[in-house]
Amino acid sequence: MNFFEKLNIFSKYLNDWFYINNNTIKQVPAYGGYHKSDFDLLTAREVLQDLPIDTYLAAKFHSCPTEEDNTFILELLQNEYSNIRSDNMIRNENLAKFATTLIAVKSMLSGDQIFVDIEDMGDFIIRDDFAANGKVHTIYSKLYKITLN
Repeated sequence: MNFFEKLNIFSKYLNDWFYINNNTIKQVPAYGGYHKSDFDLLTAREVLQDLPIDTYLAAKFHSCPTEEDNTFILELLQNEYSNIRSDNMIRNENLAKFATTLIAVKSMLSGDQIFVDIEDMGDFIIRDDFAANGKVHTIYSKLYKITLN
């Protein structure tokens, strides 16, 4: 089974929990190989580009910058309008949610003889300035380096 077949199966299982933005690996560098986010702070609109505004949980697939075989970067996003909560509250809630999902997907893939290595690549939280009724638009993004064998 080649990498893209494995990626499609991974995407199919992940789709039970997350809205999948793209399941094709492509890289669109701007500014001579750099991304806009390398220089400017991102807004919620830029992070959620091409995602429906009412999407609560979403996943984006990115090519791995080191171009390792069978490897890609998975970005899991949680989008909400909520009362202001601390970064730690948001992290703890979503880390548990994302880890549980990835364990379930990894388990299902092992039944298809696809083995997954997951490496933590960091996370970030974006809060837009807009607030209505005391609620703030907050996006939590967690990056994982995934290797499918």
